Amino acid sequence: MHSYHITITMTDASQGVHVGLYQHGAAAALRAAGLFPDAAKINVRRLSTVLLRGSRKGAA
Repeated sequence: MHSYHITITMTDASQGVHVGLYQHGAAAALRAAGLFPDAAKINVRRLSTVLLRGSRKGAA
């Protein structure tokens, strides 16, 4: 499972966002399309995490 950020834009230009876990981007898009069948646009982005090595003491 991967984390996805989904932005739904309706025909009146209002937007809604959702972050959730899905197996792939197509599953995220299909879920959004099912919940918002009148959406003008659905944007799906996979989120990633950057892991840093070492101590955070010197970070500022």
